[in-house]
Amino acid sequence: WCRHVMGIKMPHVTIKTFEYPNYMSERRAWELYNDELTGRRAAKAVLGGDSSLDPALLRQVDMPDASSMVKVRGLAATKFIQPGETLISIPLNAMISVRTTIDHDPVLSTVLGPAQRSAYGWDGVNAPSYEVPLLIVAVLYHVHVLGPVSPLARYADMMRDAPVDDMPFMFDHAELHRRGLSDGVKRVVADIQDDVRDMYVTVVGVLVRDFPG
Repeated sequence: WCRHVMGIKMPHVTIKTFEYPNYMSERRAWELYNDELTGRRAAKAVLGGDSSLDPALLRQVDMPDASSMVKVRGLAATKFIQPGETLISIPLNAMISVRTTIDHDPVLSTVLGPAQRSAYGWDGVNAPSYEVPLLIVAVLYHVHVLGPVSPLARYADMMRDAPVDDMPFMFDHAELHRRGLSDGVKRVVADIQDDVRDMYVTVVGVLVRDFPG
């Protein structure tokens, strides 16, 4: 489909499923492991004497399982690649961009086309700041309105099927709590989710106001 419909060429690479270390899981395991060691050292120091742990005590702490693996999709070389060789060639019209996805669409162009973006101040020097939220709206329109007849239907299906086990910013609060992720990871997740929400509201809020029907 990528080759025959979209015109994407990958002469020396292919899409493949790999087993990859589950770093999110391992990181949490190591944090718990280090927390337990720190606690045992502190307890031993309070009881008196050397705070270092002897080998017998160290063996009582369960080491994290470093063999946790997840399956991820990526690109694999089909031959030895020489410097300067082209790995992937993607036609401009096959890219999901404002020009190809919004300006060429008979519906989206009337709401988010060049004239509307200019009126809202979403073009010119501001264009880079609004590109992602505009494309979010465009993809949502293709998924929820056009559905299977959308030219992006295959892309949407692929995104739905993509595993999110290593994407904590896709988790809700209950899942974040269940995973037992560290406070640092939770702060990063919250920041990303806030940014995505702000980008969405920036455009959708204006559209809801101007196109209430």
